[in-house]
Amino acid sequence: MSIRSDYPCNEAINDLEVFFRKHIANAKELQRFLDYLVQFKAAGRVSFRFLHEELMAYRKTNSDYFPFSDEERKMIDEMFHFWG
Repeated sequence: MSIRSDYPCNEAINDLEVFFRKHIANAKELQRFLDYLVQFKAAGRVSFRFLHEELMAYRKTNSDYFPFSDEERKMIDEMFHFWG
C-alpha cells in the first residue's frame, strides 16, 4: 500500500465527517465527534491521534465494534501518517 503525497486538512475533515455519519448511530455521540471536526477546521489542523483515541473509547463504551472497510483502513493509515 502506498501512502498518498498529501492529505489537506479540509479533505481530511470531510472524509472524517462521512466516516462518523456512517458509523456513529447515537445522535449525541455523533454530534460530539462533529464538534471536534468544527474545532479542527477552525484551527486548520486535525488532531487525529486524539480523535482515534476518542473513537476507540466510544466503541468500547458503547460496544459498537463496527468493522472498517479496506478504504477506511487506508484512510486511517493516511490520517496517522499526515495528521497523527
